[in-house]
Amino acid sequence: MSWSDVLACERVVTRFTAAFDAGDLEGMLAEFAPDGVWTRQEGIVRGHGELETLMAARRPGLIVRHVITNMRVTATGPDAATCTSYVTVYRYDGGSMPAPLGPPTLLGTYHDELRRSSGAWLLSGRRVTVEMKAI
Repeated sequence: MSWSDVLACERVVTRFTAAFDAGDLEGMLAEFAPDGVWTRQEGIVRGHGELETLMAARRPGLIVRHVITNMRVTATGPDAATCTSYVTVYRYDGGSMPAPLGPPTLLGTYHDELRRSSGAWLLSGRRVTVEMKAI
């Protein structure tokens, strides 16, 4: 795997996550495989249709930020890779910015799967291992 592939995979992970934080469905769809699977604490999201449903149900005024660090990309095939990273989540359900800054609501590890299709890397799978959660 070339360094440009590693960087491309990292960019997919960060762009998808930043789009989710911003409530940007089109940005998420651009990075998520049409048949991708996202295993969330709240359930499993399969494909673009279910991603659209998830975002349509998002609470207005939700402010969330996922801080991703320690990204490690590993080739699993000529057009496949994994990216493991730490995630720290901050969340505020109050609506307006600037929001009050509280402690993180979650610390965990993302386990992302990526595949190259027509020359572009896409997120084909995501799951999180929760290691710490706000009490």
